[in-house]
Amino acid sequence: INTVIVHCQIISGGQFFCDTQPRSAGAPEALPGVLLRGARRRMGRASARLVVGQIPAARCPAWPRAGARASSTGRGPRAAPRGAERAGVELEPRHPAQAAEIEALERLREVLEAAVTFYRHALFQTSAGKPALAYLRKRGLQDATLETFELGYAPDAWDALRGHLTERGFKQEDLVEAGLLSSREGGGYYDRFRNRIMFPIRDARGRMVGFGARTLDPQGVPKYLNSPQTPLFDKGRTLYGLDKARREIRRQDQAVIVEGYMDVIGLHQAGHRNAVSPMGTALSESQLRL
Repeated sequence: INTVIVHCQIISGGQFFCDTQPRSAGAPEALPGVLLRGARRRMGRASARLVVGQIPAARCPAWPRAGARASSTGRGPRAAPRGAERAGVELEPRHPAQAAEIEALERLREVLEAAVTFYRHALFQTSAGKPALAYLRKRGLQDATLETFELGYAPDAWDALRGHLTERGFKQEDLVEAGLLSSREGGGYYDRFRNRIMFPIRDARGRMVGFGARTLDPQGVPKYLNSPQTPLFDKGRTLYGLDKARREIRRQDQAVIVEGYMDVIGLHQAGHRNAVSPMGTALSESQLRL
């Protein structure tokens, strides 16, 4: 039995279908969402459960964004009941607790995306980022590769990111929850990443979950620092580069496992786009299942 994950965009309390993608049973991408209960659809010789998850509107550009009116094609909140009726299934709305949990996770992803933008600007547009950019180019990385992997630079300051994001309206507690700030012994918070090259870490579906960071200080310890365990980031369940390597891995039916971030990026630049990394840790069973 396979699990079909139906990606959908939630619009003002309604749901509609975006696309479906078969996964192996127990696939980690199945998010808390709307369950289509009692559904059985034939997939060749195998029957399937239908599970509805979520993807951001930007990942599904052909569909209206949240709050948008349905188009003349009939796509929109009213399309979900019709689609469910055609599939012979019953839509069950999320419970308030589930909706609150999903909203909290999306808020953390927004914080991380804003941090990606901040770090990228610091790398390419500030004088403080020039040494980091020079180092990356010296390592043979092309600017197009730096853009593809969204590499950035964390300024050598205690509150550069915190000040920037709180000025933009993000709450400090969300920055802490996302793993961007560390707590002081005497109280208060400071930027976890300072004077480091930043490697955004995304899950298999391309959603931000955390960061890896390499120090530019020859005496800096540790050399590499990752995000701490958060509601989004679990190092033992994440493979760096999988979002970009997934299609090629499927095509070749083969994955190349390397040690670190720079190894993955270098191989992708050289055309070996099936490379991923467990980020310096022993390969776990959960990572193999990804």
